[in-house]
Order: sequence, then structure tokens, then C-alpha cells
Amino acid sequence: MTPGHRLSTRLLLLGSAALLSLAPQRLAGQTPVPASPDDPKDRWEVEDVQLGWCVDFLIDPTVGSRLLPKGWIGTPAEQVPGLPTGLIRSFEENGVYKGWFAGRVCGLSARSSSIRGRPVENDKARKPPTLVWLQIAAKDGVAGVDAVVPTLATNTFRVRNPLGSSSIKLDDVAFETGPNPDKDDPQDGFQAKLDGATLFWKGYLTPDSMPVTPVDTLAAIFQNGVDRSYRIRVTRSGGTPNHVAGVVGVLGKGDLFTALKSSPIRMVSLVMTGGSSAVDFFELH
Repeated sequence: MTPGHRLSTRLLLLGSAALLSLAPQRLAGQTPVPASPDDPKDRWEVEDVQLGWCVDFLIDPTVGSRLLPKGWIGTPAEQVPGLPTGLIRSFEENGVYKGWFAGRVCGLSARSSSIRGRPVENDKARKPPTLVWLQIAAKDGVAGVDAVVPTLATNTFRVRNPLGSSSIKLDDVAFETGPNPDKDDPQDGFQAKLDGATLFWKGYLTPDSMPVTPVDTLAAIFQNGVDRSYRIRVTRSGGTPNHVAGVVGVLGKGDLFTALKSSPIRMVSLVMTGGSSAVDFFELH
């Protein structure tokens, strides 16, 4: 993906940086107004969530400045509320990392889903229709915006093409979920290839050891290119939050790989399974 392509598809997050947070950029000085607040331009309806996950990590500001779109300033992790305990501990125990940015790669995979009432075919159990995105805690002076998503991607034309016909452009990601490819190893796992980096996790889902309250509804603004913008609403219903035990690794090249590899911590704190979800795109003008 070229830098120009990356900038043309950037996303902005409003408020929480929690699981399933999505959002891209609006033009400076522009105040978009919903064409119809109750009539989405398009929707990805996930009737059965196979997997929802996030990998949290810290980003060296030198690398982060290359990942961030022009005009964005990364937020030091120590100033970001609601981070996972493991991430907080990593920079509290070593002050060197207090100025590093909080980063997150997230994914949402569907066992069954539809767009405009038409089923999205899922003929590969280990490669389900999936959205994957990178988000970084940052600001550009827009009130209420606390993170930027440089990349929102899918692994299938069955999601890309229908949304593309509504001028909602997605990047490419290769995604595969467990069980672990080693047949003698019963571990769960997933692997995402995004922007030159191969991010993988293998481990086990564990019984909940503490109360978990996932975010059920999230809203965001999406700027797709220079002439279209959308409000994105992500909703979730039901499902099971699972704590996990295992290892997160990364291979590859490029700035995302460097950011992940140099982080003192890479952690999957929670995996969601089951339930339903929906990603609504409301056109603004």
C-alpha cells in the first residue's frame, strides 16, 4: 500500500479505544451532517461472531511518527485512559516507555454475515470474512477525537466489493484463524498479514478470572477519500468474553513490523466469541 493510499483511507476514533473501535478522518474545517441518521448507506451485519480480538502494544515515537498521518501527534501511553493492566505495568516499571504511544491491532471475524440482506459466503472455516485495523492513540486538534486508524482492511472481495460499490474503500489483509496449523498442538490461534507485518497469536482461551464489561456500542466518523465521509456505528450483542494465555509474535518488514517488534510488550488481553455484531456506515455531507 502506498503512502498516498494510506492517507486517503485514514480513520479517526472517537472516545474509547476499546475492542471493535473503528473510525477514519474528516477534512479540516468540515462539519459533516448525516444525510439520514436512521438510514445507513451500507452495513456489514455479523449474525454470528467467530472471533473478535485486539493486540495491544507500545510504539516508539520515532516509528510512530511515520505511521501517523500528517498533522497527527501521538499521545504518550501514560496519558491514555483505559489501557490494559499489562500495558500500564510495562511503562510504569520502565520510565523509558512512558513517552511511547499506545497502539492496537484489532480484528472482527464472522462465522455468518450479510451485506444489504445478501449472505457473505464463508466457504473457508479457518479464513472467515474479517475486518482488521490498526489504531494509534493520537490527536490532531479535533475535539473528542483521541485516536487515528491509518488502515482498515478485509481479507475477502465478498466484503470489499459490496462496500466498494458504496464508495467505502478497504485495504487488503490476509487472515487465518485456529486451530493451530500443527495438528499435534491443540492450541487456538490467529494470524494477520497487514502492511508488511505478520502478526500471530497462539495459546488458549481461559475461564474468566475477573468481571469483564465489553463496550456494546461505538460510534465514529469515517473520511473516505476527499469527497465522501461516513459515520460508522459498531454494535455488539451477546457473545462470550474470554481471557487468554499464550504468545504473540511478529514477522515481516516495514514500519508496522518495526513498531510491533520493538515494543516491550505485545498482548492479547481479551478474545470475544459468539454473539452478533454490525458495522453501519452512515453517509455524511
